[in-house]
Amino acid sequence: MQNKILVFDVDNTLYYAGDKVEDEVNIKRNLFFMEKLHLSEDEALGFISKIRKNNLYEVEAITDDMPFTKQEFMDDVCDVDVSFLPRNKKLNELLKKLPQRKFIITDSIIKHVHDVLKAINVDEDNFEDIFDGHAMNYTFKHDPQCFVNFLRRYNLKAQDCLLFEDNLDNLCAAKSVGLATVLITPEPTKKHPFVDQSFPDIVTALATLTK
Repeated sequence: MQNKILVFDVDNTLYYAGDKVEDEVNIKRNLFFMEKLHLSEDEALGFISKIRKNNLYEVEAITDDMPFTKQEFMDDVCDVDVSFLPRNKKLNELLKKLPQRKFIITDSIIKHVHDVLKAINVDEDNFEDIFDGHAMNYTFKHDPQCFVNFLRRYNLKAQDCLLFEDNLDNLCAAKSVGLATVLITPEPTKKHPFVDQSFPDIVTALATLTK
């Protein structure tokens, strides 16, 4: 892997916690809709189910006539406790050692990234910038346009970029734009045409760049 620019997802890529963080986000999401739209729990779940059937994230279905903004929704539901995440000294050392430019791209918010990096003891100055859900204007990583926007934002070429990501839909979108892709997952997985390489964790993946 000789790419000039390393691009990192955050959740279940820089760390692995299974569904624990996502479950907390989902709980806050449900409560948000119940409170703001005056829905019962069943009504909120039904509302969310209809959105998901259209292959959308909940924030993408928020309209101007709702009593809250997309930013308010994201700032609320993405603010979850990640203090339980284990520190990763080796990851911090590898990031400092690698000479490539480094970016974070996340469907979450910058505060969540700050909280994760603090919990896992990785220095934020390892990364040139964070491209978050707000910066994406809520066009998320499952949409190839998100990566087009990312490349334009930082004046990057797709062929120079290597994306580390745990989500297959996001990897497929990135590959369609021309980024090289690395799947990070501890689970056995079959081969996919849009995945260039696969590693069980981010430390193992980055260690190959130092050889």
